[in-house]
Amino acid sequence: MKFKFKESNEPLYVSEGIFYALTEGYLNPEEILEDVAQIEEVRKAVETLKTFQSEAIREKAIELG
Repeated sequence: MKFKFKESNEPLYVSEGIFYALTEGYLNPEEILEDVAQIEEVRKAVETLKTFQSEAIREKAIELG
């Protein structure tokens, strides 16, 4: 898939890493993507990662430090 990004004079600065920014809501796909279907796909992927993390913690498969 080739993402369709909005044209911008300056890129958004992400200081904490893109995955952290996406999962914690500091970076919204709507800010940088044009295509509504792609925005929804990214949102679903983020929810999948959040669910994976919470279940892995609950099942004691991982421990965050």
